[in-house]
Amino acid sequence: MCQVRYFKGYCFLQGAVRADDDCELAIRGMELVSSLLLEILNVTIGIVLDFTHFFVRLIQFSVGIVPERLVMAERNPEGTSSQRCASKTRKTVVLVGTTGVGKSSLGNVLLGLHPTKNPGSKGFVTSASTKSCTDAAECRDGFWSGNTSKPVRIFDTPGHGDADGRDCSFRESIAESMRKERYVDAFVWVKNFEEPRFDHQDASFFNVFSEMFGPCFMQNVVVILARYNYSADAERRRQRGGASLEATMEGIRDQLQAENLPIFAVDALHDPEDAIQLDSFQNNSIALWEIIQQFSRQPVANVHAVKTELEELNQRYDELQASLAKKDEAHARELMQIRAKQQELIDAQAYEKSKWDAVMTSIEAKNETFCAQMRQMTLDHGARMGRLEEENEKLRKKYERQKDKVEKLEAKKEKPWWWLDL
Repeated sequence: MCQVRYFKGYCFLQGAVRADDDCELAIRGMELVSSLLLEILNVTIGIVLDFTHFFVRLIQFSVGIVPERLVMAERNPEGTSSQRCASKTRKTVVLVGTTGVGKSSLGNVLLGLHPTKNPGSKGFVTSASTKSCTDAAECRDGFWSGNTSKPVRIFDTPGHGDADGRDCSFRESIAESMRKERYVDAFVWVKNFEEPRFDHQDASFFNVFSEMFGPCFMQNVVVILARYNYSADAERRRQRGGASLEATMEGIRDQLQAENLPIFAVDALHDPEDAIQLDSFQNNSIALWEIIQQFSRQPVANVHAVKTELEELNQRYDELQASLAKKDEAHARELMQIRAKQQELIDAQAYEKSKWDAVMTSIEAKNETFCAQMRQMTLDHGARMGRLEEENEKLRKKYERQKDKVEKLEAKKEKPWWWLDL
């Protein structure tokens, strides 16, 4: 049975837990029955294929045809036996993670190869940039840490979060590669120790793999914290910075709500001449292999459905791109119309401004003429007022003289006739 967990809107499934009600128990029972039926179907298909293979070989022998591989087996029986044994015990491991986190380097060292320098197609091509150097899921067969008693097949998947935005095509490539595999033993999710938080892209990929491998996908997940240097200097730097491996592991388990999630810190670029780093790498590599040995193989169940979903997403993406292109074209036309209208308004404004300037120039000229006339009229008025004041002054003086004469005459009239002025 598997416990349903949710992380940022995506469904995850975890180890068996106690059912709290009949409905949950019924659902888990159906999941168990589905898993058992799927396993029975796979076993039945394998038996049918084996019988078919047997009858084909029987017919070949009856007509005198000896398969080439049987001839080679007679020449080298030990090699053929070891190859047959290896194919039965070989573990299939899928590396998943962000672009540039170190999946390819980790895959190389787990195969006992140099982390970055492997001529030809012996190892995985490595890259530390945000542009994925793996355009499709790559597969390498070899032995765990070079130990011939531990055959392993490692898939290096394209990194999600690619700088060129090719996540959708990468997922389709993963689905196509996984379709050729019947079983997967372990999923190694590689995270940078310095950036351990699982983001939206990680959650999206978890959802894709859950749909691919069914409800028990989370039971076969191992988290590898890459770029964790075990040297004494690095440990002192982490202590000064307050970074703790245990706290980081606990944080990841809390995020994924997986209390027993296996987590290892592995530095693919460790210094093999440093005893501490070498021992730490070897111990973690051995522990990782033991964990993988304990996992039960998971069948690739719904790759076709996932691929169909990816195709639908691609189609939806293309439709959205076409819709955006049409909207951009309409927006460009509308923008051109707005700019043309804006230019018309600018031209009209310039014409009105020229008319206004002409009117203002005419008004200013008339105003200047009027002001000159007013100044001249003021001067003329001042001159006339001066002359009037002078004439008024003369009249006043004349009036005063006449007044004196009148007063004298009246005074004479009032005196008696015999009054004489001495």
